[in-house]
Amino acid sequence: MILELGDGRELRLPDEMPDETARQIKLFILALEERARAAESDARTLRDEMAALRQQFNTVRAAPPDTSTASAIADLKVTLARLLVQIEAAVSADRKMVPDELGEYTRSRIVR
Repeated sequence: MILELGDGRELRLPDEMPDETARQIKLFILALEERARAAESDARTLRDEMAALRQQFNTVRAAPPDTSTASAIADLKVTLARLLVQIEAAVSADRKMVPDELGEYTRSRIVR
């Protein structure tokens, strides 16, 4: 029995093989060929993406470092340290009770 796979391709099978088995073999071969073509296409796409990523990585690596973030963090550190000193002074200062706008003593004021 000769199994025609298309595109002029043929596969010789034993003559005693049932037609249904030959048909299933043909479908299986064609499905696997299609999956192989899809896998090759995916592999080409992934290779292209990896090449683009390598190019971007090399570009980023070659660029001068961005120091604006580091300087912003250093400025923030100085500001936070100054504010913490002010908070410590406010917390540790002596206080006296003062009346609110209704004349009730519900709040306090720092005594200097």
